[in-house]
Parts: sequence; structure tokens; C-alpha cells
Amino acid sequence: MKLLWIGYFRDTRDGDRCDEQRMACALERVGVDVSRCDAPWDDAEQRLATSSPDWVIFSKCKEFPRHRLERMRAAAPGVPFGQVLFDLMDHSDRVLPRVPWLMRSRLSWWLPVAPLFDLVFMRERGHFDRYAELGVRCAYLDQACDPEEEPVDHVSERCDIAFFGNYYPSRSSALRLLGRRHQVCVHSIYPSPWRRAGFQARPGVFGKDFAEAVASARIVYGESVTHDVEGYWSDRVYRVLGRRGFFLTRYTPGLEKAFGNREHLVWYEKDYELPGLAAQYLADPGERKRIAESGFHHVRSHHTYDVRAREMLEHLRDGGRRTG
Repeated sequence: MKLLWIGYFRDTRDGDRCDEQRMACALERVGVDVSRCDAPWDDAEQRLATSSPDWVIFSKCKEFPRHRLERMRAAAPGVPFGQVLFDLMDHSDRVLPRVPWLMRSRLSWWLPVAPLFDLVFMRERGHFDRYAELGVRCAYLDQACDPEEEPVDHVSERCDIAFFGNYYPSRSSALRLLGRRHQVCVHSIYPSPWRRAGFQARPGVFGKDFAEAVASARIVYGESVTHDVEGYWSDRVYRVLGRRGFFLTRYTPGLEKAFGNREHLVWYEKDYELPGLAAQYLADPGERKRIAESGFHHVRSHHTYDVRAREMLEHLRDGGRRTG
């Protein structure tokens, strides 16, 4: 199978691979011919005319205008078009950096173009019925761990609880609760809001530095931007478990379909449960190690990008008829 993938394929911070690159490499490992068309996509139409793809795949590509997408579809009427979305679309972004009150919903630009795709791979299973009513055909495809990213075993510094991510009030509340009795270390690409809230925040870490930060934490706490949408949770679940970290997180509907509670990770549902669980596992290094080891082997067997590539390929070979 040949794919023309229009997206973003450059490495991100400190050489960390972007999700598109991880998935494209995994598809190639299972035998797919992936032709990458990187931003700013000046030659997208020419690549479509000369590469004869079986599918054209888009990433989020919010800067790619609808009228241009319509022209490409008209130029290749027999070629199906799909989209792969790793981000939560029912979410609002800042329009301008450092202006938190000026926000725009991702749905405002995505929903007008989404029905132009024959199939959209995305993670928010809880919204599939709603999107179907708007003419969008969805298939579930989650993120994963990268099998080429290895854990580290030895670190020079230890902390009780680590968190990786940007500032949100709900995250601040949970970490403030944990910080009453335990040492908390925050890593964020935007550390300033955390510092203004009174936390000792460090810059974001990637690649080997991320692996070392996971190894240095007795517990990695996880809090997604929402826990109300079935099937959507942060990719940090996979990235932390794939580095052999012990992961404690708030429950999201559907999490039990992918993981076993107290087997691969630990989740809680009520805020009052969090301090007790943290204290329990900080006091039991043997159980932490058992769960972290089990989670590591679980994601390395069932939740790698190679596994996701095979799942995606099943849908594409089925002509996009398979959904859910």
C-alpha cells in the first residue's frame, strides 16, 4: 500500500520525534510505502499527481485551507482521503501566546473540513456519535509508546512525585494536595505559570532527559486536559509506562479497556482517594516496581506504534468501511 501523508514530520524539541513521524516509521516497518509531504506543503498537488497513492492522509494541518483540499479531491476522485488526529479536538487553544483569555475552539476550524475526509482516525471515542451526526466518519486510533525509546536504569537525583505537562487549575489543585506531604517536581515547556502558582517547575524534558526524569520519580502523576471523554487520555500514559515508570492517574472512561488498575498502573476516581494512594505506594517500593514492570511489558507488547500501524492498516485495507 502507498500513502501520501501531508503533515508535520520535523523533529520537535531536542530531537524528540513528532507523532506523525513515529506513526509513519511504524507504517513503513509493517510494509507500507509512506511518502511524506511536510509543511508548508507547497508541492502537495504535484505529489498527488505523480505518486499514485492508495490513500491520502492528512494530519491536523489547520493551516491547510478547505478550498485547496476540495481541489485535491476533485483532481483525484478515485483516491480516498483520511485524517489522523492525535490531539483532542473538542478543546480550546489560545489564539495568541501568553493571552489566556483569548481562546478558540479547535472545532471551529476542524468541523468545516472534517466531512471532506472519507475517514478520520481520532481518540475521543465518546464523541463519535456526535461527530457522525455532523457527517464525520471516525475510527478509534490511540497514541502509543515508541519501541525505539528505551528506559534508563540509573539516575543521580530522586523525587517523590513528578508531573509532566502544562498548567491547568485542576492539575494545580491535585499537585498542591500531593505537595502537602511529598516532594513534587513539575516539568513543563511553559514553566512560568507553574512558578507563579508557587510550584518549583523545571523546563520540559524530551528524549533521554525525559527517560531520566521518569526514572528519578518514585511516582509519575498523570492528569489529562479532560477526563470526561471516553477513550481520550494523555499520551504520557504510554510514554511513562514505556520508560518503566510507575503511573498514578485520574480515571477516564474506557481506561479499563486498555489497562488493568493496580496491574499496569493505578487510577483513582474521587479527589479524596489521591493522597492516600500516593502515600500507600510511596511506602511500598516493591509493589511500585511490580506494577511499573508489568505496565512496561504491557505497553511494549500491546501499545506500540507498530501495533497502531497495523490497526490503522486494517481500516485502510477495508476501504475505510470499518469504523469504531
